[in-house]
Amino acid sequence: QNGRVTCVGRLGSARLTATVQRVQGGAATCTWNLPATAKGKTFRGAVTVAFEGLKASQSYTVKVR
Repeated sequence: QNGRVTCVGRLGSARLTATVQRVQGGAATCTWNLPATAKGKTFRGAVTVAFEGLKASQSYTVKVR
């Protein structure tokens, strides 16, 4: 619950900022507001959680529907 969450996202070549970055229910959560023009484009994101000097990261790629 006390970890620091960092979310990084890209839609094409544009960098996006997550509107929510937190630990909720034991899981890191990132929330993104994607523009209407995002449909059909590829979104690439990464989530990092840091706590007491330890880090865990996960990246992902998804096509926006």
